[in-house]
Amino acid sequence: MNPQKVVLANPVFADPDLQGYIGQQHSFSVSPPGIDRLSNVFVSHYGLVSKFGVLNRHCMPNLFPKNDIPQFWNFQKEVAFQEAVCRFGSSLKVRKLDPEQTYLLIHHKWFGYSFWLTCFMPRLLRALDAGLVAKNTKLLVSNRWKNFEYVASSLASVGIEWECLELDEHAFISRLILPHARKSSSLFHPNEIYRVAQHYTQAFSNTPKAPNRKIWIHRSEKSRRALLNEGEVLRLIQNLGFEPIVFEELPMKEQIQLMQETKILAGLHGAGLTNLIFLPKGATVLEFMPEDFAAYGHPFTFRNLASVASIQYAVSGMETHAKKTKWTPPQKTGAEVRLKIINADRQLDLNKLKRALQCVLD
Repeated sequence: MNPQKVVLANPVFADPDLQGYIGQQHSFSVSPPGIDRLSNVFVSHYGLVSKFGVLNRHCMPNLFPKNDIPQFWNFQKEVAFQEAVCRFGSSLKVRKLDPEQTYLLIHHKWFGYSFWLTCFMPRLLRALDAGLVAKNTKLLVSNRWKNFEYVASSLASVGIEWECLELDEHAFISRLILPHARKSSSLFHPNEIYRVAQHYTQAFSNTPKAPNRKIWIHRSEKSRRALLNEGEVLRLIQNLGFEPIVFEELPMKEQIQLMQETKILAGLHGAGLTNLIFLPKGATVLEFMPEDFAAYGHPFTFRNLASVASIQYAVSGMETHAKKTKWTPPQKTGAEVRLKIINADRQLDLNKLKRALQCVLD
């Protein structure tokens, strides 16, 4: 099948400081997602899959060399070393799995709520819809997930048996089902996003009220990217009729019901904006993004997701020009430095905030 082209809708509002960045991309293409059925493979504790030391490129987003060649070869060397040690040595922990059991693997070293909704669940539902999950199929997941309510409720909604792979454990698997990860973490297949939203709304059926609420995604005290002027921001957004909500404190079912009652969803760039896939038709999502982050590659992931989900998208910068952090091009600095800049605490310019909110309210 040929790749599907997704045309990006123009934002209903875009901060002038971001116009030059957001206008660089007008569409993207996604290939039909596939599924591998593999035999006698090695699985690292990161969920990397290899056979005789050769890394499977479909086990993780962004592993295609066209996207990130250095990352691919770093993981290739790492997993080849781990497989060799596990086969011939004894210094790494290896889980003994039932050789007669078929396992389903949807796991990689990056983890979070956004990944769960846009990567894990599409791949799991793809395998279920293809009829590849039989009674003797068991889902193998990282033990990092077992304490999250949204993970437990999601897996309960599909009724699949699962077991955990510890962070320091590796495994050899005789029969493995591996739904392909999407090619890039910022690209989404429309049918799969629709399927995820459909699954949750059916599994957690309710009768939502009319969609007229205005929700501000309020970060918990544990969150990265804290707002330095949070008190001022909360006073302003509440004066404009927005409700600050900490999504981490709500069970999955309540988050979905809240989204179905929402007309405008606004917040800082972060995983909480992934809930836009549950918004009703005609709703708007407003993202606040640091201008220096906007200069990094194609960071408008939620614009892509909103276009796929047929939700209106708006975007605003966060800081005045005088307060911008100097951005170093990705190829000239290490990942640790980039993450430090991306996750830095920020101050949201109140004039930008008010202008953007009023534009989506009008």
